[in-house]
Amino acid sequence: MTPTLAAAGGPRPLHPAQPPYAPHPGYAPDHFRGPDVPPVHPFQPAHHLPDGHPADGPAAAAHPDPGNDPTRVADPATGALLDLWPGPDHPLLALQPHVSPWLEHLEASVMGWADAYDLLDSPAARDRLARSHLGALIARSYPAMGLHRADAVAGWFTWAFVIDDCHDRQPEGQIDYDSSAFRMLRLLTPDATLPATTTASRLDAILARVWHDLARDRSAAWRMRFTLHMTHFLAAFKYESLNRRHHHTPGLLGYTQLRRASGGITPSLDLLEVASDREIPPLLHETDQFQTMFKCASDVVVWVNDIVSLRKELVAGETTNGVLVLARERGGGLQDAIDAVYGRVGGWVAAFRQAREELRALSGQWLGLTRGERHAVESYADGMEAWMRGNLDWSFSSDRYRRADGVRLTSDTDLVRGGAPGHPDGTATGYARPYASAHGQQRPGPGYGHGLPAGPGHGPLQTPVHGTGRSWYEPARRDHVEAS
Repeated sequence: MTPTLAAAGGPRPLHPAQPPYAPHPGYAPDHFRGPDVPPVHPFQPAHHLPDGHPADGPAAAAHPDPGNDPTRVADPATGALLDLWPGPDHPLLALQPHVSPWLEHLEASVMGWADAYDLLDSPAARDRLARSHLGALIARSYPAMGLHRADAVAGWFTWAFVIDDCHDRQPEGQIDYDSSAFRMLRLLTPDATLPATTTASRLDAILARVWHDLARDRSAAWRMRFTLHMTHFLAAFKYESLNRRHHHTPGLLGYTQLRRASGGITPSLDLLEVASDREIPPLLHETDQFQTMFKCASDVVVWVNDIVSLRKELVAGETTNGVLVLARERGGGLQDAIDAVYGRVGGWVAAFRQAREELRALSGQWLGLTRGERHAVESYADGMEAWMRGNLDWSFSSDRYRRADGVRLTSDTDLVRGGAPGHPDGTATGYARPYASAHGQQRPGPGYGHGLPAGPGHGPLQTPVHGTGRSWYEPARRDHVEAS
């Protein structure tokens, strides 16, 4: 039995305060839910498994091999089973899970972006992306997002997952991390316009398109925050690479700061304002209370990810992991370190909730705030709670962390180096590695998917035309507006 939408402690009543969004009548996320887990209605919390642990009961007894149980992994030193799921009374499990009604659309949109920009190495890589159910992570993390925002957000996550794999275990000297980060950051234009020249790689091209779709109607303050957090995310790849090269497990103080950047969670939380179509007033965004909430939610997500990814990273020889950091700091075993991580996570959840109450009181006293701005604060806080709980549930149901099969989404260093063959400076026009010739499959045409560029008035992505000088991000022209 998988803990896809489960928590310990027995069935709970539905949360009384449900967002006022109508569920999609065709919502049926059965393709990623285990057969023993009951369906979950959009915007309603999941019922919890009655056995006290998501993997307890007959299903677990029939499959003692940890390979069949995503909540347990064998300690490579002792062979003992490590329990990766939080205890039944953990504060993280008190957060109510929600799922967007657009889950199936999001799953298709992720695959559509990857196909249209030829980001994947092979059919096996494409299957790996499909099995990761990235759309389910988005659906759990942005449950109140409108359909008109879904494709742009899905595009950013597709880019983020692919660039993460691009940088993973790259040979020494293959990537100039500083130059790569600088080149990509230049695509985040202050006014969210598309670049005037052709992008240097397919990965650059999708980022340019996604940035335009996400940021064209955002405030200057939002664009600056998102760009800063993207700067941190891109810079962190360099330091993770150094840790791998030198087999170095960083100290707790430094790792805490690095991990918040390397996880990509801070720009992901910025997208909550895109998803809700509401922005928090800049001064409230900088209050101590909001910053505490932001950092606590970020740390909860990335440290839980360290626990969930432990199985894969032990096999891969990864050293930059919070469980390994705490095991070294505490001088104990891995289970002790996992329990210590969950102890820290519980403290962050408690600090988040206290700061949320203080911010609610503060915003109620702040003269000049409109009802809509106060609603934006509450919506953002709800979104951070959705992220903390949604990440936990998705992580244990996604094949991204359950299989250490060595299949990567891409190993094409040109995606991050930006230099086409024969053009090391990355200025080649129409740079491409044609999908049909590389993989024996045809790239989807302009009408593929769900009208990938988000927002009204934007048609589906234009299939790249190689050798014509047309930029990768040029959208197809449309004479009508598709209904959202």
